[in-house]
This record gives sequence, structure tokens and C-alpha cells, in this order.
Amino acid sequence: MRHKRHRMRAIRQLGGEQLEARQLLAGLIQHGPTALEYNGVGYFLRTDTPRIERYDLTNETWLTPITLAGATGTPTAELVDANGIYVSFGPAVYRYNADGSGQTHLLNSTDTISAIHSDGNLLFLNHSSGLYARFISVNKTTNTIIDTIEQYVESVYGSSISTETNRILGRS
Repeated sequence: MRHKRHRMRAIRQLGGEQLEARQLLAGLIQHGPTALEYNGVGYFLRTDTPRIERYDLTNETWLTPITLAGATGTPTAELVDANGIYVSFGPAVYRYNADGSGQTHLLNSTDTISAIHSDGNLLFLNHSSGLYARFISVNKTTNTIIDTIEQYVESVYGSSISTETNRILGRS
């Protein structure tokens, strides 16, 4: 009995600490797996509707969502940069103005686009499937395909770009 009271006293002496705001994490969980940051704003691609939720990281407030004009289907990947918003719907890739207007079809790949990366004037589209690593590079000014690559037994999932080393990284 004495041991039990001692343990209870120790529990009462435990303190707590203030946790930082969790809105961004909650937004990621609520709105789907595709999230990114550009110019101090978090962008969350909704997988249930063609809309992008935005969160001001500095002021910790939600901004007005961006509705993607003319979009149909389920969005699968996004990229936001100085040239606009790039979104894939399965194998189809579109560019939008920063406000979600001005839908421009770029291309259709053979497989669902799982990631979109950018390095300057270049756009890289990852459409790996099965055991194949598949990428398409696009000139963002002319919207033309520069090159494609298909490598067997080298699939790339969960890809990220390192512009400093000129590499696209991923897992097989």
C-alpha cells in the first residue's frame, strides 16, 4: 500500500509542456497524402475533388482554396512553382495559372503520374509502374517533351528531386 501511494504522488508531480500548433499536420491527414510548400504556403492536393487547400505557414491560417478550372477525375500528383500549378489526373498532366484558372493540357503518359518535379525550366514526370522506372522530361516554356526514360528492374517510388546534385531520388 505504501508503494502505491508513493507512485501516485510521483504521477501528480509530472508536468506538461505546451505543444506547437498542429493545424498543418491535421490538414495533411484530412486532405490526402500530397502536400508541398512553396513561398511560405503549404499546398494540399485533395484527392476527392479537384481543389487545392492552402495554408499560410507564417501566419498559421488557412487561405482560400484553389479550385482547378475544368478539372475532372481524381488528382494524383501536384507541383507548385513560379510557372504555375501542375497537376496530374492519372496519366494526364495539366498546367494551371497560380489561381487555378487557364487549364493547359501538357501530355498523357502511359501510366499514372505519381510525382511531378521541377528544376528551372524543366519538368520531370514520374510514371514508374511495376518493375519499370519511367520518367518524362518536359520543357516548361514550350510544353514539349525533351526525353523519356524506361529502365527495367529500377522502379522509382516516393521520388524527390535534388536540384543541387541534379538527381531524382526514390525507392524501389
